[in-house]
Amino acid sequence: MTWPKLQKNKKIIISGITGQDGAFLAKKLIDDGYKIIGLLRPKKKSEQIVFRLKELQVFEKIKFEELDLSNRKKVEDIIKHYRPKSIFHLGAQTSVEKSFFYKELTKNSNIENTMNLINSIKKLSGDTKFIFPSSSTIYEGYKNKTVNELTIPKPLSNYAKSKFFVQEKLQNMYIENFKIGIMFSHESEFRRSNFFTQKIIHFLWDFKNGNRKILHIGNIDIERDIGHAKDYMNLMSMFMNSTRNNKYIVSSNKLVSLREFVIESLNYLNIDFEIEAHGKEVHFINKLNRKPFIVSESKNYRKIDLIGIKGSNKLVKKDFDWEPRYNLEKIVEEMVRYRIRNS
Repeated sequence: MTWPKLQKNKKIIISGITGQDGAFLAKKLIDDGYKIIGLLRPKKKSEQIVFRLKELQVFEKIKFEELDLSNRKKVEDIIKHYRPKSIFHLGAQTSVEKSFFYKELTKNSNIENTMNLINSIKKLSGDTKFIFPSSSTIYEGYKNKTVNELTIPKPLSNYAKSKFFVQEKLQNMYIENFKIGIMFSHESEFRRSNFFTQKIIHFLWDFKNGNRKILHIGNIDIERDIGHAKDYMNLMSMFMNSTRNNKYIVSSNKLVSLREFVIESLNYLNIDFEIEAHGKEVHFINKLNRKPFIVSESKNYRKIDLIGIKGSNKLVKKDFDWEPRYNLEKIVEEMVRYRIRNS
């Protein structure tokens, strides 16, 4: 794809463009008239990788560049060539669990690669705004607390520490033109299948259609501040043209337990069930044969988890006149309907 005489203020680079967030963000920005350059890891332009962009009918409207973000020279070449209005850096190693086992991978992906982008902007394109999604996991060290932009982070996992490191670099004015969104959990039909919400949706649809396996999960009563990825990416797109605060909590300001998510999904699929407590275990029982089909057990609990951490979104609401449009019911409905259509 070629764009004759592209205007600087219409060019946006998105890393992580094939993921849930990248796809929704690309759709929003294209609808708003921007020209999108999507960064792909080398040899990663397969149908399986880009399906979200095709679902949203934006794949053909994106110019793709294969780029290894660990290669500083090639990163500089891309920045120099496009000199974009903004870079949304969504690409990262995003698994908290994986970060315990792959510490070096997490460091390289989340810190070294990110600093390559930041340093290249600083050197070659100072007017480019760098927009970075931090993570609510930086508050892992707290329990049952509402946090805001002034709350001192307490990251525990390697993933959270990597996000906080970059956040600190940006806040210390490493570059002047940046925005940070501290992102709380956000779901959609495009969530990867290894995330809890998608595991539940996929399992229950298969169960509805005759699969009688048992799903073993962790702490069903952990509460999450959960929103929808489309809401949050629509908000992040507004960061680009704002000259106000540089850091925002992006959240629903509501806690939802994983138990509530499971129950909402079961009810939407009209699956008859009962819940029984067996010591520390929680069993979801099939009413038809009185056998458990979902079992919550302590051996599957995470080593580190966010416990009752809610994000105050007062500042972002005030500065952007923003309200999330999706509640739990709408999130579940969209995820289930998508699963049904694509099964």
